[in-house]
Amino acid sequence: MIGVGFYKNNNYDKVRSDYSSEVSAFIYSYFSYQNTPFIAVEVGAGSGKFTDSIIKSKLPIKELYIVEPDSEGIKKHKERFIENKSFPIIYSNAASEATGLNDNIANIVFCGHCFHWFDFETTRKEFLRILKDSGQVFILGRFLNEEDEITKNYVKLTRFGKRKEGFSNNIEAYENERMNKFYGHPVERKIICEE
Repeated sequence: MIGVGFYKNNNYDKVRSDYSSEVSAFIYSYFSYQNTPFIAVEVGAGSGKFTDSIIKSKLPIKELYIVEPDSEGIKKHKERFIENKSFPIIYSNAASEATGLNDNIANIVFCGHCFHWFDFETTRKEFLRILKDSGQVFILGRFLNEEDEITKNYVKLTRFGKRKEGFSNNIEAYENERMNKFYGHPVERKIICEE
């Protein structure tokens, strides 16, 4: 994962909005079959905008592991959730392709608008390693309306130069063919909301 350095600019969190309450409701409805406490991992958590949706979903999470390659992102995440009483949050300052987590630890791996930063092949292997046999991966993509003024600022802050070989841009990363290849089978895709 190469997505680091966002927090050197204090505007990043201001222009990247929080997620709609519809996202939390969808997470709950999709995973409501999980009625016993389970372990979740959020990869590419940044400062915690998607973590907030996970917490608000009210799923019976026993522990949430946060994997984030940017140490400033982890610092902001800790500040944001210092009062969290929902479940323990454990931090790993690591990338998607080498999380530092134990084998077969996770029931669910969450990724909130960060999949486009991953090296797909090595991340896929890593997710298979950390997931339990019946584990699932939930990837949320955000498709931007670049006519919106706030979105224009976000795009200006986050799209700088060409990506390294093997990485894709925001839209390409979430195309059916790439997602199906990542999962190893056709995936179910849903539009959760429009913001």
